[in-house]
Amino acid sequence: MSLLAFGAFLPVYYDAYYKKGHRAWFGIVAITLISLGMAFYTASASIFFIYAVMVAAQSQRGRARMLWLAGIIAVTIIPAMLGMVSWVYTGGCMLFGPLVAVSTATMSRLEEQIAELLQTRTEMRDMAITAERERIARDMHDTLGHVLSVITIKSDLALRLSDKYPQKAKQEMAEVYQTGRKALKQVRNVVSGMGNTTVAAEIAHARYLLETANIHTEVDNAALTLPTPYQHALGMIIREATTNIVKHANATRCRIVLSSDPHQTRLQICDNGNGGSFEPKTGLTSIKERATQLDGTYDIVTDPGSGTCLSVHLPQTSEIVS
Repeated sequence: MSLLAFGAFLPVYYDAYYKKGHRAWFGIVAITLISLGMAFYTASASIFFIYAVMVAAQSQRGRARMLWLAGIIAVTIIPAMLGMVSWVYTGGCMLFGPLVAVSTATMSRLEEQIAELLQTRTEMRDMAITAERERIARDMHDTLGHVLSVITIKSDLALRLSDKYPQKAKQEMAEVYQTGRKALKQVRNVVSGMGNTTVAAEIAHARYLLETANIHTEVDNAALTLPTPYQHALGMIIREATTNIVKHANATRCRIVLSSDPHQTRLQICDNGNGGSFEPKTGLTSIKERATQLDGTYDIVTDPGSGTCLSVHLPQTSEIVS
């Protein structure tokens, strides 16, 4: 009888071991019946009961798990009360059953938590990869847009000077060469993640670009000490905004104002160019993303024929000292 019981038990148990929910119900019932059937011959049949409890604890969740365990326990008590099986059998079930149920449920929960942690780690890795790609895309757009604008203006100026003023044309081309060298270094820094610029450096670059394009530039830059994320974000916003002014605004004047109070840091860039409506593209999307990443806001006010004014507000932090 024991050999027959084990022959029936093993395939049922291994079939039910990896199943969850209702797919494991047949295994639970079958193993419980094998245990009760053998209980008529030997009290040691409680060993089968332990496996029924194990399958129920690991395959079911929440209320279903409690109902199945309660049902299995009731099935072992009732025959003993009716004198059909030995109380030794039922006592073994009651002694080891709860221990197995608790330990199996705990292990099952730990396995679920490990799976959740692995899934979370995978999602975080994918998010980090996506964020890095977006960072590189934003920085490459802002960096190359700025540099190519300088190169275009300088090259055009050198071309116009080449016949009458070859020395000046040569000087302009030398500056184009230096700008290209700097651009190569900036691109390498962007790709390697080392491209943290500063507001002071970008204001200097912006003034150079604007003045090269014959746009008179005024800068009101309060002496601020900003944390590195603010430095980089505001610096890249200045770069993108001034590049757009050179490329699209047809402006003659530009004003850059950076100020701070106990609540926020403000950047304002205004020009007297074309103004008017426009569709947000990569550059403005980049500005918006850089502001929102630091819990800030941005706003654009534009008037046809009167120019455009970009405002960025970043919340003040304890790290900023004015």
